[in-house]
Amino acid sequence: MQSHLARFIALLFLLGSGVAKSQTLNWASLTGSAIVDSDGGALNNTFVFQLGAFDPDFEPIESNIGEWAANWRVFDTADYAYDVTSQSGYFTGTQSLQNVPDYPTMFQGLTAYLWIRNGAHTEYFLASAAAKPGVDPWKFPELDPGCCPTGVTTWSISDLGDDTPIWGSQGNEVGGGNFVASGPFDIQTHNVPEPGAWLFLLLVAPLVSLRRRR
Repeated sequence: MQSHLARFIALLFLLGSGVAKSQTLNWASLTGSAIVDSDGGALNNTFVFQLGAFDPDFEPIESNIGEWAANWRVFDTADYAYDVTSQSGYFTGTQSLQNVPDYPTMFQGLTAYLWIRNGAHTEYFLASAAAKPGVDPWKFPELDPGCCPTGVTTWSISDLGDDTPIWGSQGNEVGGGNFVASGPFDIQTHNVPEPGAWLFLLLVAPLVSLRRRR
């Protein structure tokens, strides 16, 4: 009886160790960050802060912005806090790789993106960190299929450095979209044109270019 009890306790210990040592991805902004919308206002509770990936055969660029949502895979959604006194905020998220369904096929090895957007899809910020000295590119790490994978990966908006966002701006780096208030801000979402206006721009741009060549 004692032998069986000892084995049971040992098994519980191993299982507990496995949970404690599971691979984890931490991602966040710096505390006291200036995170604003295109008008320079603080972000409200209609905004979501997500870390995720796009379908492997899809690359998010300005011209296909209308297809981003359909090709987006959510890895984790962060909590956002705003301090009225200092007029600054921060977001932070943490997720165990083992807790994400189908992680090896849905995320492993893919480029990770930070996508901030409001519910009306009129304000976006989309960026990913490229490889640079002292900073690894944002790639979702490999999941150890064994009992007790270890290791913690930590990403911060400071990893973006001088990378230009695909949409929005961070620091002095300005990506796609329109804005009213001038920075620099740690993160600023930019205005997203209405679908009709965006389609009109896509149709008119080649004609303008052809007219200039003539």
